[in-house]
Amino acid sequence: MTTKQTRKRRGSAAEEPERAVKRSVTVRRDLDNAIVESVGDRKYSAFVNDALVLALQAQGVGESIADYERENGPLSEALLRAAHQRRARATANAK
Repeated sequence: MTTKQTRKRRGSAAEEPERAVKRSVTVRRDLDNAIVESVGDRKYSAFVNDALVLALQAQGVGESIADYERENGPLSEALLRAAHQRRARATANAK
């Protein structure tokens, strides 16, 4: 089986590039233990890739909110409360 076929079969939530880049990173021991316990050693890289995609998406959302607030002023308390309630419902439904 080729590397490309392996990537397709694995089906990570994050879209994988044609070629991966190998990096060496330092991970806190508690995070490392939690990841290994959650997904095991074989899916560790896929998990980290998915987490990095989510972090970049969150950063983009933060930038979008900052842009909105620069143009329109701060988000209202009512809007923030409604967003928190939607998130809480979505989280509860996902369980």
